[in-house]
Amino acid sequence: MLLADFHIHTCNSNDSNLTYEAILRKAKQIGLNVIGIVDHNSLFKQMGNQNDITIFFGEEIKTIDGEIIGFEIKRDIEPNLDLIETCRQIKKQGGFVFIPHPFDYLRFKEHVGNKIYDIIKYADFIEVFNSRCIFNYFNKKAEEFAKKYKIPMVGGSDAHFEYEIGSCVNIIRSKNKKDDIIKAIKNGDIVIKGKLSGIKPHIETSQLRLIKNLGRVWKR
Repeated sequence: MLLADFHIHTCNSNDSNLTYEAILRKAKQIGLNVIGIVDHNSLFKQMGNQNDITIFFGEEIKTIDGEIIGFEIKRDIEPNLDLIETCRQIKKQGGFVFIPHPFDYLRFKEHVGNKIYDIIKYADFIEVFNSRCIFNYFNKKAEEFAKKYKIPMVGGSDAHFEYEIGSCVNIIRSKNKKDDIIKAIKNGDIVIKGKLSGIKPHIETSQLRLIKNLGRVWKR
């Protein structure tokens, strides 16, 4: 059995303070075998597995219709395209279309909402548990949708700070190889267990984003 958290941000994202090294250290400490690093509009360039941890790299891409994750892509994808074109760009690179927090209506421009119907044919995975959702109803709605349309399900902590890593864990019956992990998820050999993070990380994220933005202005 493998333990995985598929939704983690590094400090390359404007609203995270996590270094790559801190993520690996925490993952090892809590027994994760697999992690997904998915920065905002930026593909983390450090590739390969570390410390016996299998790492999936991707990019959480802003589109005009909400965010979408390109999992296992090789190059950055331009933000602010429409949702369908972004999915096409992900597929063109041989990546996987991962739909995060699709019905979290409190994230306003960050969720795809009903636009999800336009990309069902592209969807490889739907995030049916995101620890940063304030209300679990949003996760339940995603789970119901995934089951109805038979789209493979995953979960993620959406960690921006160290204490968030592992707040959602995917228990996967698979060998620790990427192809085997993907196959297991698609076959439904996965159990998702998570807890909601509450309001605290959202407040800290807003504060961190402000500090980083002020720092950029100061350097001009």
